[in-house]
Amino acid sequence: MRPVIFVLFAASAVAQKPAFDVASVKINQQYQPENGRTWEPQIDVKPGIVSMRNVSLVSLIKWAYRVQRYQIIQPSGLEIKRGGSGGYTDTARYDLLAKCDSPVPEDEMRPMLQTLLAERFHLTLHRETRTLPVLAIVEVKGGHKMRPSQLEKVEDGRQDPKFGHIVRGASIEEIATEFSDAHDWDAAVIDGTGLKGRFDFEIDIRKYVPQMKPGDPPPDVLSIVQEALTHEIGLKLEARKVPIEVLVIDRLEKVPVEN
Repeated sequence: MRPVIFVLFAASAVAQKPAFDVASVKINQQYQPENGRTWEPQIDVKPGIVSMRNVSLVSLIKWAYRVQRYQIIQPSGLEIKRGGSGGYTDTARYDLLAKCDSPVPEDEMRPMLQTLLAERFHLTLHRETRTLPVLAIVEVKGGHKMRPSQLEKVEDGRQDPKFGHIVRGASIEEIATEFSDAHDWDAAVIDGTGLKGRFDFEIDIRKYVPQMKPGDPPPDVLSIVQEALTHEIGLKLEARKVPIEVLVIDRLEKVPVEN
């Protein structure tokens, strides 16, 4: 009987999914989609601990599967909807606190959050490869103007009256992610530079915003960003169509199972 017992034990171990030892997920009651002051999310990750406050379901999935927003394909109206300004408005926000009994690296906790999403939100999905329109960040002729950074991770950007937006320790992938999450155009943004490492730079988009008069049509945001990127840091956005792996959501409940 020993071989049979061993086989059954091994099969059980393989089937067991990684999971947090303790986890709490609840709807954030302070979030109001119509009140911009309640939109700010907070994410804090330490070895063995993931703390997220005021985050959307899309943000939870992004972190768990290490993908970008444009890689998540959702049924219409499930999680986010178009706002009146052309941006996205999340319909609910959540607070999450998940812990392991011992320190665990960040990448090992992502599958744990996948398990938690399946348990609490009944999330099921499958992967597909789709050809999508994207904007690729590429270098202009002559190369970029950014400086190599000594930082190991990106610092929160800050505004300076003289230099504009100051960025320290950012990778091109992180810049692309920021654009993908905050853009006003219907395309994902990817890294097409091939540049490795992290960079410091300043970019002042204010200089490229045209003077507006009453009755003028809204400015073309993409043109403004293009001009700023080109002149300030030697990058530009190039339209492409590329095959991208996406997560297609098959089922997702918006009210989590009670803790």
